[in-house]
Amino acid sequence: MWDGEVVTSAGTAANRPNRQVRVQAFDAMYSDETGRSSMCRDCGVRFAPKPWYRVRTVGHNIPLSRVRTNETRELVKYDQCAGCNAEQGRRTPDEWHADQVSGEVEPVRMLTDEQKRIRARVTWDKAYRRKHPTGKPKFYEIPDHLRSHDEIRREEQSSARRTIDRSADEVGKREREFADAERWLDAYRGWPTHRPRLFGLVKVRDTRRDGYIKSAEERLERARSLLEMTKGQVTAARATLARLASGGELADCPCVDCRHDFDQRVEDYRAEKEEERRERWQGRRGSAPYTPRRCRGRRW
Repeated sequence: MWDGEVVTSAGTAANRPNRQVRVQAFDAMYSDETGRSSMCRDCGVRFAPKPWYRVRTVGHNIPLSRVRTNETRELVKYDQCAGCNAEQGRRTPDEWHADQVSGEVEPVRMLTDEQKRIRARVTWDKAYRRKHPTGKPKFYEIPDHLRSHDEIRREEQSSARRTIDRSADEVGKREREFADAERWLDAYRGWPTHRPRLFGLVKVRDTRRDGYIKSAEERLERARSLLEMTKGQVTAARATLARLASGGELADCPCVDCRHDFDQRVEDYRAEKEEERRERWQGRRGSAPYTPRRCRGRRW
């Protein structure tokens, strides 16, 4: 613990570097030992940009989540790899090593679905920037298995807002279609059931009226289903906005981090692309068949 005096004067603090002021204010997070080693202090792995667990991160002798306000115990920052940082979690190094010795913790050895998605997304973004140097990918251009949880959440929120903004026009349009279908059905039902034939001597059932009534009923049922579907979409959009506004999550998020099916979706994506390439190859325009040239003045 540092035993020096605490800076209390605003004028004195303004004339000193921010780091020195914070150290003298018992904020020992600036007891920095990072950038002094090319290897992780815990596992000894050499730092590298790839794979993810070798990326250089900052380790703490006391997790930041367990530091209380105005606490005077000393904190130390040191070099640590991303794998050890994720495995250590909210434990101190002593607690972490004790759990390793007792066998209560298993080291992280495999990538999670979210980490696989991030790695594949970085590769996809580089390929997209090579084709579109000044453009930014739209949401529909990003493959389904590469969309993050936050991107899907923002898209669902904006889609719900668009649905609510268009709800008055859409519901009014569906209601007018439903009312129009009802009027036509009532008009066809008002026709006579029989029509005269043979100069009015006999009357036969009007099959044309029956056909019109049947088509009008189908039209009415279709308009009713569309109206109910539109109202259901508006209700679902309002519920989604209310849930997201209150800090909740999506009811059924399709991201790989929530469904844990990255590998299967990658295989499906590759199979779909392979099928598209096969269809393009089979549907390509072939060359014209060879025909011999006709020589002038000679008959074949």
